Amino acid sequence: MTAALPGAIRQVFVIEGQEVRRGQPLATMVSRDAMELGGSRSRASSRISLAKANLARTEALFKEGVIAGARVQEARAELAQAQSEAGEASRILAASGASGSGIVTLRAPISGRVSKVAVQTGGPVDGMTAPFVIDAANAYQLDLQLPERLAGNVRPGMTVSLPGAATGRILSVGSSIDPATRSVVAKATIGSAQGVIAGKSVMVTIGAGGSGEVVSVPSTAVTRIAEKDVVFVRTGNRFQQREVRLGGSGNGESAILSGLKPGEVVATSAIPELKMLLGGGGE
Repeated sequence: MTAALPGAIRQVFVIEGQEVRRGQPLATMVSRDAMELGGSRSRASSRISLAKANLARTEALFKEGVIAGARVQEARAELAQAQSEAGEASRILAASGASGSGIVTLRAPISGRVSKVAVQTGGPVDGMTAPFVIDAANAYQLDLQLPERLAGNVRPGMTVSLPGAATGRILSVGSSIDPATRSVVAKATIGSAQGVIAGKSVMVTIGAGGSGEVVSVPSTAVTRIAEKDVVFVRTGNRFQQREVRLGGSGNGESAILSGLKPGEVVATSAIPELKMLLGGGGE
């Protein structure tokens, strides 16, 4: 994880190897950027109070016919601008875990085990490097080296298994061969199992999946609606929106783990238009 704002570490709460839960505080830091945002929010809040008073006075004068209506519009614009600036500063502070006083709380983005603590009290955090690395408690990512002779047979969505009953899926397959190892790099994700730790070399078994067949579609056919992956499936003379579960992508194709049957036709173009027509109303 990286910090949204630069600063200096004030206190560290965890050590390497410690189990943490999502949202748990990992450290606090002091950030000048957070202080400046807090000041901007305070100034904008003061302007909001003044703008509201000015708008009320201006509207009263307009009703009495003393001033033109354009003055009322100007007063409303000033209030809207102040509210926008205050809201933007508040959103940035909230997203970065910072307070207006400049104190930032770094929290665990996922539950898991702290595998690396790269900061210490008083040390800098630049927002580019990760002060903490957390390995997910129930999932690991594998970097696989596929022999050249087998690379063409492996596709996203295929199953991966490890000794100890850990299973997962191929996420992506590289499109070039490493000249030194004569292998193709693939990425997979697996669940946790006894004896599986980050950085360990393992042997895996790759299968075709539970049904023996992997359904894949062009990646351009998959889009996001309401934070869900969907495709538009042709039924007769129209298309229906359908939620799917992705297994990964590679070489321009995405593997569909559920939600789509082999042989079904999906839209690969005019996706924005279909989203406008069907995205708000479901299937």
